[in-house]
Amino acid sequence: MYYFAYGSNLSTKQMIRRCPHARVVGKARLSNYTLAFSGFSPRWQGGVATIIPQPGAEVLGVVYALDQHCLEQLDGFEGVHLGHYYRQTILVTRTDTGTEQATITYIRSSYAASRPTTAYRTTILEGAREHGLAITLP
Repeated sequence: MYYFAYGSNLSTKQMIRRCPHARVVGKARLSNYTLAFSGFSPRWQGGVATIIPQPGAEVLGVVYALDQHCLEQLDGFEGVHLGHYYRQTILVTRTDTGTEQATITYIRSSYAASRPTTAYRTTILEGAREHGLAITLP
């Protein structure tokens, strides 16, 4: 299965710690959504990334190939069982081929704008640079 990462999981180093068998498939974009920060993460001590619908906007990210075990591990890291995030199937456009691909991603269960920490923002930006994504953070 395929997973679209847009937040701190852009960092391959972080993804490999979470899912040792995850494999980068390529860069992608999600149309009509924007990146936002919401809630509070005890791990990061601040707001964390989510996506919210916004016509005309786009979110850049990375598609990873995962197995079921890895997806279940990600559920734990994303707090699915605690109600922090939920999984959603979305269509992204692969930037290398221009083709649409069905992927799974995580979206915050509720939205309350919050500020991310410098460490969290740095992790996202480092992951983006690693994959050659030109992103700006809100």
